[in-house]
Amino acid sequence: MDFKDYLGALQKAIYFMSWDAITELTKNWSETLKKTVWGALSYEDKGAMESLDPKTNIGRGCLVKSGKYAGQQAVVKDYIEEDSEYWCDALGTGASFCIRYSEVSFDYQPCEKVFGKFAIGDRVEIIDPDSPEYLTFGEITYIYDDNVHVLSYFVEFPATASSSSYGTMFTALQIRKLKPDPEPDPW
Repeated sequence: MDFKDYLGALQKAIYFMSWDAITELTKNWSETLKKTVWGALSYEDKGAMESLDPKTNIGRGCLVKSGKYAGQQAVVKDYIEEDSEYWCDALGTGASFCIRYSEVSFDYQPCEKVFGKFAIGDRVEIIDPDSPEYLTFGEITYIYDDNVHVLSYFVEFPATASSSSYGTMFTALQIRKLKPDPEPDPW
C-alpha cells in the first residue's frame, strides 16, 4: 500500500464513523506513518475522527440504542478501554450500568412531531426476522432524530406473565404500522 491508500482507508473509516475500523486499521502503523497520514487529513476529517474516540465522550449525554436499557437517556461517566464499554448513569432513574460504546448514540434528539408514516402512539408490528421481537406488537413511545434525518423509533411492548413491559429501538424498515381497529357499526 502506498501513502494514498492508507489515507483513503482512514478517510473511509472516518466517513462510516467507525472507531473500531480506525483502531483495527491503524494498529500496525508506525508512528511516522500515523503522523504523516494525520498531517494529510483535512481539518473536518481530524475533528470527525477525534469525536469518534470513545474517551472524548465522558460527561456527555447519550441515548442507548439496544439491549436492556434501549431508549434510556444517560450520561457517560467513564470509559473502560479494555472492555470497550461506557459506565453510564441513567437520567431520571439513578441506575448505573455498563454498555458497549457502539450501543449508544450522542446526536439523537427526541422529536415531538410526526415523521413520515410513523407517529408517537402508533401501534406497530416488528417485521425484522432477525429481531427477538419478530411478529410482536408494540407502541411507538419516542422518536429520535440523529440530525441527518435517520430516525429511530422506541417501541414499548406490554407486560406478559413472564416479563414486565420493555422496549427496543427500531428503524422504519423493521416495523410496520398496524391499521386501527374499525369503528363499531352503531346499527
